[in-house]
Amino acid sequence: GGLLRERLLKAVASCSVPEIIISAEALTSTIDAAGLAALRDLLLQHCREIRVIGYVRPPVGFKTSIFQEAVKHGKGKFNVAEAKVHYRRRFRKFDEVFGRDKVLLRKFDTSTFPGGCIVADFFEQTGLSPLPPDAVVRTNESLSREACGMLYAYRKFGPGYGVGDTVIRENNEMIAPMFGIAGERLRFSGKLMLPHLTAELKDIRWIERRIGASLHEKSVSFAAGVDTEEGLLTVSRACCLAYAREFESRHGVPVPPERIPTGDPVDPTRIATFLEFCRGLIRAKFASEPPPPKSILHASFRKLMHWLTGKPSRKKKTRTNVARPPADGGSSPAAARQLRPPPRPAR
Repeated sequence: GGLLRERLLKAVASCSVPEIIISAEALTSTIDAAGLAALRDLLLQHCREIRVIGYVRPPVGFKTSIFQEAVKHGKGKFNVAEAKVHYRRRFRKFDEVFGRDKVLLRKFDTSTFPGGCIVADFFEQTGLSPLPPDAVVRTNESLSREACGMLYAYRKFGPGYGVGDTVIRENNEMIAPMFGIAGERLRFSGKLMLPHLTAELKDIRWIERRIGASLHEKSVSFAAGVDTEEGLLTVSRACCLAYAREFESRHGVPVPPERIPTGDPVDPTRIATFLEFCRGLIRAKFASEPPPPKSILHASFRKLMHWLTGKPSRKKKTRTNVARPPADGGSSPAAARQLRPPPRPAR
């Protein structure tokens, strides 16, 4: 812990700009109030002011995002509606630790953001100079309905996420071609969601009062959208063909036509076999390449999370997000305004 704190303070102290941004969705989910207080006290050794800006997704969109992320990380259970949003648990601790006057919570609604861009909105809310438009890289981190259905079939009927030094890279590279598969967005029906939303109504009303806005989602239809596991697993052969094209484009390795499953819709078990074959091609490609250098930032960030949460550091390798400005779909970036002596007047 001591070495990590020293490194973090050194990084903050060496920053040559008056403001620094710390962005991590884990701040809402894995760190409790005591951990946030430890981070606050650490930052205040070099900061005169800390402001927190969080983006709150409406419940159906939030549950859909939670489900997709769970499937990406190896889960194969159709429990989308059961995923809890836990707004109060995620956000109240920021008010308690930093003071409500220092915490701005915004509804995640791109129609209200400048140019529909959350990065532009973040800079507007902080009062920082906006980035030039070409400096903002827009990425689509959501899978289409059929692409998500493909991946879900693999998680449900395939061999599992796996273990080993390359397992995370294998899964990431297997999923990457799916982002290029066009199609309608994944939407779950109101019929599926409504009973669970009703059970969480008290929590939803709390966050609506806190942000001063309704989280009603006009795009949610009671009847339209996926409402069963069978519906999610309905994937066309055209989707599998699109995956094969995207796979070759990304990895430079063609998928033999006989390996692409037939049928329309395609049997989910055959989709799982198809994707496992493609993963095998990725595994073979990794075996012929030198391993990538280990990320010091990855290890430091993981140790920081353990220190803030009071959990012992483990040797097990885990995924993490590097610090970055809030990206589209993020839920709670925190901004800290740096102070380098001598003190400046407050902005």
